[in-house]
Amino acid sequence: MKSNFNKYFSTYFAIKLIIYLILQNTLFIMILGELSVDLDNDITGYVVFVPLIILIFVFFLFTFTTANAITKFRRNDLLIKRTTPHDYFKVKAILTSVFFSLNDLFLFFKFREHLLSAYNEGMKKISMLNSGNSTYRDKLLNDLEILRDKYSKCSIAIVTVILLFHLASVLFSERTMVGKYYNAEKVH
Repeated sequence: MKSNFNKYFSTYFAIKLIIYLILQNTLFIMILGELSVDLDNDITGYVVFVPLIILIFVFFLFTFTTANAITKFRRNDLLIKRTTPHDYFKVKAILTSVFFSLNDLFLFFKFREHLLSAYNEGMKKISMLNSGNSTYRDKLLNDLEILRDKYSKCSIAIVTVILLFHLASVLFSERTMVGKYYNAEKVH
């Protein structure tokens, strides 16, 4: 008698999704700790590329480890019951994309909150150090505001790209999982 694939894989999938979202958030929040709005140190490349790399890397890692788990489950002679693999894995792929996209929005607002805090810290520092020279202070505050706006625009562009990537990856995820399911069947 063949055991039920749905039960085992759904449990595995839910646990794995939670673990990877926590991993992604931890990495991202650690990077936020390094963010500062400082005129001496323009970290635009850091603001753009590091989150992009982390978010895409964690997603691909999640997809491929999940696909490999499908092969292991199938080798244990488990079958999907009462559904086709395409429908079953399409739901899992949609759930993956939706949860990663919602998490991206959460991280975006976390980034904005941290950016505002770093900006306020920079304003205080400039105001304290240059309280006697108002012209120079105003110029530095203006430059700081320009830098903050630059980071904000970068973050909006990155979150848009990442959201589109995660939402468009449904087809890729589904095909990968279905392919692993059928390939494992041939190994029997």
